[in-house]
Amino acid sequence: MLVQNCNPITLQFCKSAFLLKWFFAFLLFCTSVFKLYDRSVFLFTCVKTFLRFSRSDVLFFCFSITFDLLSRWLWWPAPPHAFNPAPIMSKVISFATQKGGSGKSTLALVLAAPLATEYGLRIAVLDCDYQQSIVKTREQVDAANFARLRETNPDAQYPYDVYPWQLNRIFDFIDNPEHNYDLIIIDVPGRADGDDVFNALTACDAVIVPLVSDYLDRASTAEFMTILEAIKKAADDAQIDFQYYGLPTKRVAGQREEKEMDDYIDGLGLSRFNSYLGHRKAYTRASTLYSLLNPAWSRYAGGTKDTNDEIRRVCEELIERLGLPDRRATAAISVSTASTSAK
Repeated sequence: MLVQNCNPITLQFCKSAFLLKWFFAFLLFCTSVFKLYDRSVFLFTCVKTFLRFSRSDVLFFCFSITFDLLSRWLWWPAPPHAFNPAPIMSKVISFATQKGGSGKSTLALVLAAPLATEYGLRIAVLDCDYQQSIVKTREQVDAANFARLRETNPDAQYPYDVYPWQLNRIFDFIDNPEHNYDLIIIDVPGRADGDDVFNALTACDAVIVPLVSDYLDRASTAEFMTILEAIKKAADDAQIDFQYYGLPTKRVAGQREEKEMDDYIDGLGLSRFNSYLGHRKAYTRASTLYSLLNPAWSRYAGGTKDTNDEIRRVCEELIERLGLPDRRATAAISVSTASTSAK
């Protein structure tokens, strides 16, 4: 009765609105079908790619990354900006390995300070390791030196930011548009044997694996890098930038094992840095406040010219491989008082 008493124009409008509602519902249904089809094609490509390696652990990590809601790779295929939508396009790297004790946290400490002070990069370190080695270095070792530095220079700041962070919240930090960093370094737990670790690796532009020439480390390190090679192939197929590199550490010049390690990695067709870090006591005294390229701190830590040369070569190769900005001229002006304030 109400419909019969309606104005004909009003009635026609209601019918049009009803048809429009169902039209948009139909479009939404079609969109969902197309997305499901894209996801199916991608999963098929993943399976086909990883089956070439015939490794059960590679398949396991492939599917854990693909299906886990925390993984950014769940949304493949996606436009390039969706993978790392930070406005300044921060580069994200992690130091990761499948075996503990390889010195990945030390590696992060050794490189972060000079990259910030000597090369002018804005850096954040996310300490996701269960031991929180980098956080403890800042809070328990560097805090006293920083307090003395502030007495002479009230405006002094740490050269880069350190955050204790949960591994499953990596994307919350990376995708935050308020974070204005050139480089974000993730220190993952010592053993890369969980879904959270491999999901975090999908956030990275590059994963750096410490290469230790010890015979017992060689096989597990190469196996881990083979998994990263498989991930890289899947990323290349999806047109997403993902790199991995082995970085020789704890090198002892002239040892046969060092050349054997290089030949072993090269023979597998895996990527590695040309530069390296030697087995030096100074690296175990790396600070979150002072760079080992700082002359005063280098002397205190037991560094030498060879130490400085190694660090510079690694920093410059890292900058070149990742396409990071090199602001050495600007950084040199801002490091005026640090040398005289170091221990």
